[in-house]
Amino acid sequence: MVLRPEPLIRAITDATDDEGGLVLVASARGRVLCQDWIKELASQPHLVIVCGRYKDIDERVLRWADGEFSVGNLVVSGGEGPGVILLDAIARLLPGALGDQDSARDDSFEGGLLGHPSYTKPREYLGLSVPGVLVSGDHRAIANWRRRQALLYTLRQRPDLLARKGLGSGEMKLLRESLKEEKNRGRPDKGP
Repeated sequence: MVLRPEPLIRAITDATDDEGGLVLVASARGRVLCQDWIKELASQPHLVIVCGRYKDIDERVLRWADGEFSVGNLVVSGGEGPGVILLDAIARLLPGALGDQDSARDDSFEGGLLGHPSYTKPREYLGLSVPGVLVSGDHRAIANWRRRQALLYTLRQRPDLLARKGLGSGEMKLLRESLKEEKNRGRPDKGP
């Protein structure tokens, strides 16, 4: 089943009549969302997201759209899920959306790396402990540990990001030191 053009084009026209706006269609063929694009979209004053259902939407609807977006190399039954993902990614960048807007600086993809691991209470659970450096009170050591962990996670999970980012000499040194330390103590079965 392909969604007909009339109701979708009417809805787009109604949504953009007064304010205009950027119109994006959720589609497996679309540009894959990334944090940099999300930042661009967050600056848009008016965004209209078209979510199809079933097989597809009539191709003629795309003449009223500015582009298509995708959440990855996969197919889902409708555009609602990808639409919600897009909305959530944008909303968290808006002022006041996060309790501490500065916390977003440590998110994955900021600075071209994945985020560092996070821990909370209790300090020990099922024999697994919070790394000592995180409870040391030494903010410089904590920042260094987090940077090292972000580099290690990115190397293991998304080496493509490291290749794109191009590590500086300081980051290369941190990564080499981290890998050497890990090798010397033996990498655990679970974790980064």
